Formats: sequence, C-alpha cells, structure tokens
Amino acid sequence: MARLPLDVSYLLAQQLSFLRGWGRLAAVVSLAVLGAVGSADAQGTAGATVRHAPSVNGRVEGSVRQFLGENVSLNSGAVVTGSWLVPGTPNVTLNGSPSFGGTTAGSGSTSPSGWGFTINQGSQLGGLVTRTDAGTLPALSGPPTPSGTRDVTLNQPGDSPGAWSALRNLTLNANAGDVAVPAGTYGAFIASTAAGKGFVFGVAGATTPAIYNLQGLTLNSSAVLKVVGPVVINVKTISIVNSGAYVGNSANPAWVTLNVVQGGVTVNSGGVIYGAVNAPADTVMVNGLVVGTVTADALTVNAGGLLQCGGGTSPPPTPSPTATPTPTRTPTPLATPTPTNTPVPTATPTRTPTPTPLPTATPTATPLPTATATPTSTPTPTATATPTPTPTPTPSPTATPLPTATPSPTPTPTPSPTATPPPTVTPT
Repeated sequence: MARLPLDVSYLLAQQLSFLRGWGRLAAVVSLAVLGAVGSADAQGTAGATVRHAPSVNGRVEGSVRQFLGENVSLNSGAVVTGSWLVPGTPNVTLNGSPSFGGTTAGSGSTSPSGWGFTINQGSQLGGLVTRTDAGTLPALSGPPTPSGTRDVTLNQPGDSPGAWSALRNLTLNANAGDVAVPAGTYGAFIASTAAGKGFVFGVAGATTPAIYNLQGLTLNSSAVLKVVGPVVINVKTISIVNSGAYVGNSANPAWVTLNVVQGGVTVNSGGVIYGAVNAPADTVMVNGLVVGTVTADALTVNAGGLLQCGGGTSPPPTPSPTATPTPTRTPTPLATPTPTNTPVPTATPTRTPTPTPLPTATPTATPLPTATATPTSTPTPTATATPTPTPTPTPSPTATPLPTATPSPTPTPTPSPTATPPPTVTPT
C-alpha cells in the first residue's frame, strides 16, 4: 500500500482501535475510504475523492481526484488551487486565458480517452494530472436501529433527556442549552438552538473516537454540534448543516469523521463542517465551508462555497487558523456593505437641496412681478387720453347753431299788413 499522508495515518491509528459492534465496522469502512484517499495522495494531495465528475463553481483549496472519465467544465470564478487527477487521456480545451498550471501525464492507463476537460476564462486550476487509474469507493452499511423508544424535546437549559438508553429521537428547541450526549445508538437528532448551543459529542482528553450511530442529523440556523474529543458519527440518512451552524472543532478538524449512508450531506451558506466527510453513495453539496476532506459519489461546490482540504488532516491543523470560518463571517460584513447603499439616501438629500435652488429660481420668476410692468398696461391711463373724447362734447356746442334756425323769423314776410289798403274805402 502506498505511504499514506500524516492526516490519513492519524485517523487510521485512531479508528483501528475500535474493537466491537458498529465501532469495528466503522473502523473497517473508514480504513477502506481512507485507503482510497491515500492511494490518491501517493500521486498528489487529494482533498476530494469523487466517483463522478465534480461540479466546482466555488473554491477548492487542495486537489481533486475523479474516478470516471466524465466531461468537466471549469467556469469563470471556479478555483482549484491544487491538481485535478483524472483517468485516461481527456481532450483538454482552454477558452480565453484561464490561470492553468499545465497538464502532466501519470503512469496509468491511457483509457478512457476522448472525453472533455474544459477550462474557461476566469477560472483557476493548479494543474491537470492525466492517466491516474481509478480507485473504488467502499459501500457503507446503515447503522443499527436504536433500541430506545422515547422521543424527547428539550426547551430550557438544564432540561434532562432522562435515561439515554431509553432515548430514540432528540430535539433541542431555541432556548435549550448545551446537551452532552454519550456515545451510543439513537434515532434522529435535530437542533434549533440559539447561537453556540447544541449537542456536545466526544470525551475530552480521549485518544480513541467515541462512536455515534444516528438515523438522521439536522442542525438548523445557529445550532452546533460541538466536539470535545475524537468521534465517528454514522448517519443513515441525509445530514444538513444550515446557515450559522457548525459540526466539529475548528482547532482539531481531524477529530471528526462523518459517515453518511444515503441522502448525502448539505452544508448551506454560513454552515461549517470541520472534519472528514464520507458519502460514497451520494452527493456532498458545499454552499458554506468544509475544512477537511470529502469522499463522495458526487461533489458540488457552488459559488461562495469553500472546500479547504489543505492536503488532508496534517494540514487541517492549518485550517485551525481557519477560524477562516470567520471569513464566512466576513461575508456577513460583505452584507454590511449593502448598508453602504445607505449613502444612496445621502445622495438623495443632495438632490433635495438642489430642488430648493429651484424655488429660488421661481423667485427669479418673481420678475413676473416686473411683469407687473403690466402696470405698463397702465398706459391704459394714457388711455386717459380718453379725455380726447371730451372734445366730442365741444362739437356738441357746435350743434348749438341750431339757434341759427332762428332764421325762421324769415316768416317776417308777414307783410300781410299790406292789406291795409282797405282804407281806400274812403270814397264813401
């Protein structure tokens, strides 16, 4: 067997110590998984080992190993800092000028050939290693069914779950405090607690992992699964880590091995897993942060997602400075720049003052009162030249020549008195 990196050796040394029950089975399965990873590491550091072609639109710090000759396309914004190890001889296409470290041929088979590996403008890949023979991913058996029959919900700090041997499902509501859970076989665990509160797994100071068998695991916003010592968590169905939630210990990512039989693992934006994530029959989807390694049937790292492999568990202590999940908090400051849109309102006040000059411009419209020079229509008082119609009364006196009609005295020819001749009658 190829010499394994320090991180793989560390986990193997711990997991081989399981002596009974599901613990021993988990150790065998983990050994097989890590053996597959180790063989990849012999040719290059493989932080992600995947059967199908991964979909990477976010960031992978480390290398990726792909077992099947399936088409790959790295789009703008995708980053893989290490090498991408693939089987056979793909047709490599570079579109534009991506950041690419070049292609190296391994010593494996040239088959399969003819499939495509496309690296697009704006993406980054440390290098491509072809002719890397495919390995196999082991199948995980489901954890045993819990013998407990009690479903318990805790609402307040200090609430007791009762006898752990009788417990099946455990739910922590918003106001519940931290609950230390002993190793054992349980049903579904769900936490919706306030920030920093939740389940506590492991034994402080232990050198061998505590084994937890669960039917399901969901950590809702801000809830946590703290780890105080090495643990192996075997989950039958889907595991979900939502925004603000985390699993593990940032200073010791190697303490956690999370095995999921079916349904896959989803780490949503703002969620974090510190540890090795194994889902050989399903998909691991990273929208938040995974510090450790991933072994899966399929892998999706979406935009904003980060898989911080660092080459396995010996570097993952370097991810312990991955208090860089605080970088995932820095994205929340990036949300605070959206308040920098608030300067836009400050821009709007600058507009509101400018309207105020506009009213001052309307006072300049007060020259319209200079249009009160419409009193210049007071030249209508010059229409007081209407006294010129007063000359019309003066011609009315000229109408007084009507007395010139006094020539009516011309009937003075009433000299009818000339009939006075009757005095000639005097002959009598």
